Amino acid sequence: MLVTLLVCGCFTPSPPTGAPCDVDEQCPSEQRCVFNSCQRPGGGDVDAPHEGDAGPTVDGPPNDVDADGVLNMTDNCPAMGNMDQHDEDADGLGDVCDNCPHLANTTQANGDADAVGDACDPRPTTAGDTIARFLSFHVIPNDVSTPIGSWTLTNDTYRVTSNYNDAEFTVAGARDKFTVEIAGTVDTVQGETWIALSVGENGDPSRFYDCGYYELPAGGGDPADYHNGVIEYYDGNEFNLRAANHEIPQRINGAFTIRTSADSTINQVRCTTIDSRQTANTMDSQAQNLAAGFVGVKTYGANFSVRYLIIFGQL
Repeated sequence: MLVTLLVCGCFTPSPPTGAPCDVDEQCPSEQRCVFNSCQRPGGGDVDAPHEGDAGPTVDGPPNDVDADGVLNMTDNCPAMGNMDQHDEDADGLGDVCDNCPHLANTTQANGDADAVGDACDPRPTTAGDTIARFLSFHVIPNDVSTPIGSWTLTNDTYRVTSNYNDAEFTVAGARDKFTVEIAGTVDTVQGETWIALSVGENGDPSRFYDCGYYELPAGGGDPADYHNGVIEYYDGNEFNLRAANHEIPQRINGAFTIRTSADSTINQVRCTTIDSRQTANTMDSQAQNLAAGFVGVKTYGANFSVRYLIIFGQL
């Protein structure tokens, strides 16, 4: 029967592209685990389908060229296997082939012709940007860990469930010259509150920079203190407030975005916060001992959820 199939030219992948996975080892040797599904890269560096020049995956039968089990006419990424068809921004393009998977951009406009669309490109006039990692939190891959506190998947978000206690999740890997962004929603806060994106050294996780929101409500002899766009550095022994913007004390609530850029070649960390009360607030800080490392999200004093995490790299 197998010989007959080969003679007829039919395709019987084992397993097909688009099969679910957490790591490369769960895929056949010619495939990679990309966005939690097995993919056949066409060449180049493909830690994510947007990186390098991977090209389309065209290995299946005519009506399902990416062999992910979804026919071309209904496939939201017909040339790249994505069995789950996840579409974070609901723009009709699946995450694995969307050049801004977190931000609706049906035209996919891309003026500098790199791997990132104009709508979300951190350097829209300079070629060479990539989407190195995109987490939509419909699944949790194995390189995400929760060293502190408790988190849970809830309606395509990663929600802290530590009841206002310290909580942190990290995404493993050594990265430099990158921008990482999260978007989330704060439900409630209690007492002293900290919500931050963290970038740390890969070889020494006790050294890191945090970017985000800090609030100390007035009471108990303490004056009210509120910061947004704060950059805090921890060297393994003590914290150092590197830069901060102050606002009239008010509760952190509702939707927010935090974006951090780190570049060891110029020893600089840039922190941007955006929420419903203000336009984007950006602060720069000269770094010290900045080295390639992990990224993560940390909090205390807040119950909130993260909708996505995206890491932009540079070739």
